[in-house]
Amino acid sequence: MKRLSIFMLLLLHQQLFCSNIDSEKISNVISYIEHLYAKPVQSDMTGPALKGILSSLDPYSTYLNPYETGILKQLTSGKFIGIGITLSLKNNQLTIESVSKNGPAQNAGLQVGDVITHINNTRTDSDLLTNIQRLRGEINTEVTITINNNPVTLIRTPIDIKETFTKDFNHIGYIRLNLFTNDTLDDLVTAVHSHSNKDALIIDLRYNPGGLLASALNSTIQFLDGDAFNEGIITHIHSKYQDIAIPIPSDSKDITGGKPLYILIGNNTASGAEIFASTLKHYQRATIIGQTSTGKGSIQSLIPLEDGSSIKLTTAYFTTPDDQPISQVGISPNFEMSIEPDLMLNQVITFIETNLRSTS
Repeated sequence: MKRLSIFMLLLLHQQLFCSNIDSEKISNVISYIEHLYAKPVQSDMTGPALKGILSSLDPYSTYLNPYETGILKQLTSGKFIGIGITLSLKNNQLTIESVSKNGPAQNAGLQVGDVITHINNTRTDSDLLTNIQRLRGEINTEVTITINNNPVTLIRTPIDIKETFTKDFNHIGYIRLNLFTNDTLDDLVTAVHSHSNKDALIIDLRYNPGGLLASALNSTIQFLDGDAFNEGIITHIHSKYQDIAIPIPSDSKDITGGKPLYILIGNNTASGAEIFASTLKHYQRATIIGQTSTGKGSIQSLIPLEDGSSIKLTTAYFTTPDDQPISQVGISPNFEMSIEPDLMLNQVITFIETNLRSTS
């Protein structure tokens, strides 16, 4: 199995300066608060101040306290504590897509299709990763979610959920990738091999918000022959100090042997999932079906601070193999399907079966 040796992350020049911040003004405001505010200041104001500064940059840059930092690392590790559900954003509503057997969510009666409006009395976010992060936490801790105005309090437990799901549809193999984590590459290869007797493969990225960049890149090259795409580029990464073209490894091999590949995308497909789709579309290795993707097109680096907290900072933007922008543009499908998400898969199966018959 070929993996890219990851040359990341793009903090090769850690020249941190803030020429647009008036530190004297901030110091004066802090002094006024300390001496004149009517009540004692009980909580540390550093975190909220940093969140305010970072949120002014873009929607994806933020400050994470030590607890939030741990949860984010847990999220992309493939091993986590949670309530036993997978989520998607449908019409900008946080919707339960699957419920883990015997997990806290199933035991509380939560069902596929339920819409979560609040997490711990805070309205859900339009960023899927942020919602997932808020639901996960330490073992035996409580989280309250609101469904149809009904709050439900659950106890987080260890959850054995893979971000890769596979299913058979007659002569077609189906693989859904919910998130690119440390485990995704091995799970993807196993899933592909389990469909070795199928005539075609579907990879469903409709609700994949990205995840680890290295995982997305390594997953992408599993479907590309290096010798067929000599000197081909997966993506271009543009940071403040340098531009890097990520090549297709010359010794990479398509693990399907060139089997017809169909990728499903939608308006919740983002970040690393957009790299995956755009690369395989560019080299005509896959047919893209669905709706235009999110258009996130940016890379966030997790920069640790001394107290265990961190800042998640946008440090680069990525583009298509021919260096066209993805940010705020997205990846367009070869064939657009705007029908209801739950019905779309059946429509896609029919579409693929027709294509297979016409080429046989």
